[in-house]
Amino acid sequence: MNVYISKSKVISKLWSDLSPVLTPDVIRTVVDVIQSLDPADVKEIKRAKWVKYPCLWECSECRHWEDRQYNDNPPPFCSRCGAKMG
Repeated sequence: MNVYISKSKVISKLWSDLSPVLTPDVIRTVVDVIQSLDPADVKEIKRAKWVKYPCLWECSECRHWEDRQYNDNPPPFCSRCGAKMG
């Protein structure tokens, strides 16, 4: 599983945690390498849960109703807002 962290958070963490151990020149070199990396092409994933009613499922994110009967197997995402169900 990939986890994406902003460059600024990584750089801030480097300075706060490694400055007692490494020289500023070494940290600056690492920061330069991090800043030269291309950004990842990612998008935020909405997460929600299905709320079960008799014969219907409701998305907890957008309140969209899935009017089809899924019994105990609703779809893994909301067809309206795209939220991933978990």
